Amino acid sequence: MRPYQGIYERMAFPPYRFSEFPKYVTRKNGERVIVKSRKEEIEIELEPEPTEGKAPDKVLAERDELAKRLAEAEAALVQERTKNALAVGAIEPQVGKVETETAKAAFGQKSA
Repeated sequence: MRPYQGIYERMAFPPYRFSEFPKYVTRKNGERVIVKSRKEEIEIELEPEPTEGKAPDKVLAERDELAKRLAEAEAALVQERTKNALAVGAIEPQVGKVETETAKAAFGQKSA
């Protein structure tokens, strides 16, 4: 079998040679850039961590403490509601005075 057929049959191609650059590299902030040499790639690898958009450690610690206190308060509230529901029993809904005939029929109230 010939390596090339059709319109490529009579054309001469140079042998394949691997070329590492240019290539895409991803920065630490997620941005993709094209580098043209190993030097550029190393510079991007050595860039400091991005600080933009990150909260200071003090703020993160305060957030975690507030989340913990909120979870404890919600657990106490659920426990209190459960205790009150058991003491009162099932609560029947009460319907006030209904004005229209259709609504009276729907709620089972008698016409006056």
